[in-house]
Amino acid sequence: MIYLIPGLGADHRVFKNLNLKPYQTQLINWINPIKGESLSNYAKRLGDNQVNPNEEIILIGLSMGGMIAKEMMQHFNVSKCIILSSVQVSNDFSPSIKLARYVKIHKFIPITKLRRLNHLTANYFFSVKDDISKRALHKTIDETDPWFLEWSIDAILNWTNENLNPNILHIQGNRDRIFPITHLSKKPIIVEGGGHWMVVEKGKEISDIILKHLDNKTFSY
Repeated sequence: MIYLIPGLGADHRVFKNLNLKPYQTQLINWINPIKGESLSNYAKRLGDNQVNPNEEIILIGLSMGGMIAKEMMQHFNVSKCIILSSVQVSNDFSPSIKLARYVKIHKFIPITKLRRLNHLTANYFFSVKDDISKRALHKTIDETDPWFLEWSIDAILNWTNENLNPNILHIQGNRDRIFPITHLSKKPIIVEGGGHWMVVEKGKEISDIILKHLDNKTFSY
């Protein structure tokens, strides 16, 4: 079973353009976090609630979902893990994210203002250009629960994992402005012209990459 883990605030719609047939897929749905909960502990609770340990486990995580997929590997017998528009280790954060973590800027900005800021900057940081993608992205921002958003930002900025796993397949767009490829410790498979929203805008290309590696039973690249 392939388990799909969306990014911050996203749901099944973000994977609408992925076609991974004949493989079966199942969406991992967000559960309520516990105040101060780490990504690792949250990942374990997600898996305990929704992953069947008696079958082959393949994880595909998008953005924050990629970090959660990485953490799930510590708690479950995962056969394959693929991360999209994400980072494998916390040291791969961009200097701006590292600065935000250091000064804890999210602690001083009300969540309502953070959401407003997301609206103002989303098109740029997600590299979306067409109107359909823009509307879908801003709808996702509007529908994100404020408490979940606040917890997620804090959990991401406090995430610490520096163990590079050679068996993780990492697919990244060369125009990703949230997690730029120039800061990644290990070169990923690069999607030309792909931004942080590439799973929506370049779903067929990403599907082909994933299926090629699943069918070949290898993740060497």
